Amino acid sequence: MDRRCLLFSDLNVFKKIHESVGSLYRFIHCTHYHFVHHAIQTNHISCVIFQVSKRSLIAPNHISTLKRYYPKIPFIAIIIDAHYEFIRFCGEIGIRHLILIDDVDSTLKKILEHVYHEYKITHLLRDFSIQSGDYSPIAWEILHLIEKNYLKFNSVQEIADYLGLPIYKITREIKKHMEIGPKKMLMLLKIRHAIGLMENDGYSMKEIAYFVGIEDQRRFNEIFHRFFGQSPTRCREAIRVTNGQCFWQEKIQMMIHAKSR
Repeated sequence: MDRRCLLFSDLNVFKKIHESVGSLYRFIHCTHYHFVHHAIQTNHISCVIFQVSKRSLIAPNHISTLKRYYPKIPFIAIIIDAHYEFIRFCGEIGIRHLILIDDVDSTLKKILEHVYHEYKITHLLRDFSIQSGDYSPIAWEILHLIEKNYLKFNSVQEIADYLGLPIYKITREIKKHMEIGPKKMLMLLKIRHAIGLMENDGYSMKEIAYFVGIEDQRRFNEIFHRFFGQSPTRCREAIRVTNGQCFWQEKIQMMIHAKSR
């Protein structure tokens, strides 16, 4: 796995973070804004980490420019000291992950894992043999939106609000082609993502549920029981027994493609 992050900070901060998670991630150290573009363009960068401090040499317009040039790369801000205006600015330009320098050891690893897996696992509709030519334009637009945002969406209402369409129309368009509706499709993508994370023994079930946007552990367990007739823990055991083979794939394929059979 290539877990390479670009760390845009002074050397003292770099050393602290490297001591904390350097065994898990490879860091590229930059102290000057002009080196950052070259580093991003010549390496596979999972995320950009930069420091926020009153004496920082990193101007807000530098971060804003980088966000504009590289909108798909996640940014993490390490807060060195109280700097309210800079913190507020980070929120305004869409930086979701902010962490205090004192919390690096306990928090940064989990944030990086979340960022890494959210960034890495994509194209899940292909896993289900779903192709655009088999669906109406509206149905495909809905499915494509769910695919790109399934970690953020938790209900069909959120999908409807985003598209500006009523829920009944979204459900009707999807069920023209599938036995399942958009709600179940959303959950299937979350579950598929969770199964991918289960291959890593370092994650607890609570962490996996959080990573896929299901913070209620009981609900997470209920979803697995509904789809597979067993708990997430039993599913993880099945993954170990089969060495990661797709024990889940046939069942999901049958649910999705039953309409065409």
